[in-house]
Amino acid sequence: MELHDATTKKRMLRKKGFITHLPVEVDQTNSVIQHIALFYGDKELAEMSSVIAESDFYSKIAESWDIAGLTDVQKRKVVKKIVVPRCYGSGAERIAEEELSKIPFLKDWVPAGESESIDNPSEEDAVDAARQVYSKKTAIEKVKELKDDKKLKWSYADIIHHMQLLALAREGIRRVEAVVPTIKTFRKEMKEVIEQWGLPQDGELAWATMSGFEVHFRPVYTDKIQFRVPKSKEERRRRIQLSARHVTPRLHNNEVKLGLQANLVHSVDASLAHMVVAKAEYPVIAVHDAFAVHANNVQDLRIDFAQCLVAVHMMGKPLQNFRSDVLGEPRPEGELSWDETSANTIAILREVEGTNFLDMIG
Repeated sequence: MELHDATTKKRMLRKKGFITHLPVEVDQTNSVIQHIALFYGDKELAEMSSVIAESDFYSKIAESWDIAGLTDVQKRKVVKKIVVPRCYGSGAERIAEEELSKIPFLKDWVPAGESESIDNPSEEDAVDAARQVYSKKTAIEKVKELKDDKKLKWSYADIIHHMQLLALAREGIRRVEAVVPTIKTFRKEMKEVIEQWGLPQDGELAWATMSGFEVHFRPVYTDKIQFRVPKSKEERRRRIQLSARHVTPRLHNNEVKLGLQANLVHSVDASLAHMVVAKAEYPVIAVHDAFAVHANNVQDLRIDFAQCLVAVHMMGKPLQNFRSDVLGEPRPEGELSWDETSANTIAILREVEGTNFLDMIG
């Protein structure tokens, strides 16, 4: 439609004075990595994740990783599919099953040195593949568990491929955390927060954000309930079985452990988005950490976003205030460099503030 309105009908020449109203997407680059860099005042990570210098974080990790049969672009995608969920608390198994298994070019991928396919692989073949990531005893148990899972309906070939992806995920995590130990630090700190909080069965994790809203995080167990109802008004005597999930008051400890990292980072992203939208004096669309504006407002959005990011981390101090709300620790006051981490974070933010640099795609 824009092309039709912007050009003449016969020769498709550009019309003078045409003004486009198509929004231009401006997406934050590596948002979770950037927030973690600012949580811990990690300048090297801030540079790698485009907070204070132009960089391609995922390519830097991928360039030294030789994955059989994959191009540089494909390796970068694999790294991204590992890094993001890992920062949000996922382990290798979840990354392999929910992320890597959905990448089309990994559907028939096999590691270097392994045959592309085994005709009618046996249980022993599946156990051998599992032993690449588990002990012998655990490998046998895991293969049996996957084979018996009626929802998965996996063959031994499926199990072998899953183990190959699991080994890939584990190696990716090892490489990422070797280059960026701050990711491991964040994971460890969230684990310690949960341990100190104590997982009270009637409690919830709650914290305030700089933009004024509160986060209440309390995943609970649900019980499956089955019941029979009439098929329709016309066929009342015929019954069909339905299933529903009944929410219980029981705290789901494992979901707390798996979800806290993601919920904390998302709350910072949400607060940042609120502030950007409130600050903008031009039309803006916000979806999570992505925005869209008219082309002539792109630079304004970049500047506003950088300034709001500085405000969220310099004045809002999300990690420290999160700990205060959840664990009752003293509030951080003002911009005083009360410890080395805070001083480093402030130094990074001063650099962003002085240049208004923050690499965004758009």
